[in-house]
Amino acid sequence: MKRLTPRTSNDDCPFGPALQKYWERRYDLFSRFDDGIQVDETALFSTKPEIHAADIAARLPGCEVIDAFCGVGGVAIALARLGKKVIAVDIDAERLRMAMENAKIYRCEHNITFVEANFLEYARHHGRVTSIYIDPPWGGPEYFRKDVFRLGDFVPDGASILQASLPIADLVAMTVPTNFGLDEMKAYGSDFAVRMSHAWGRELFMTLYIDAARYRVSD
Repeated sequence: MKRLTPRTSNDDCPFGPALQKYWERRYDLFSRFDDGIQVDETALFSTKPEIHAADIAARLPGCEVIDAFCGVGGVAIALARLGKKVIAVDIDAERLRMAMENAKIYRCEHNITFVEANFLEYARHHGRVTSIYIDPPWGGPEYFRKDVFRLGDFVPDGASILQASLPIADLVAMTVPTNFGLDEMKAYGSDFAVRMSHAWGRELFMTLYIDAARYRVSD
């Protein structure tokens, strides 16, 4: 996979100097950033780079996909650009609004239904879908200071997210930090595929592709 390197910029980050290095990578997150892309502080370090969002989207089967924590829309847009019908769920109304505006810039908003909701609640009332993508918050850039990142370190708790997702999907893709404890997945009783994504000269994150039909959800 292509590796990303920072695109230098003389612009000062509008969110302050502490986020300058993330600001200089904004064109990797959205190649059309200067067309009016909207982000907040969290989006600068949590949005998946555009080439990786496209890679994830291409690996999710089915015509309808739930993006359970859509943020400002990086993966939802990648899915919609492939012609998939996307249900983009986020609990933050402002970030959901940004995602909608960003989708308009890529002219794919007609393929996305934006839902302001707690995904754990939303999943209880949703019928089956082929694929769900989940990228829950990692707690900010300090996640890497943990020796091992656990399901309980996600917000909300990763085990609860899996318990909500696995019963209603054929495949669940979950993005996790590179220091995630893969041993925790043994509790679900089956194998899973792991894809490592690189950016800016380092391993950036992993995506787990879980065959939900082969998993049992622990009580």
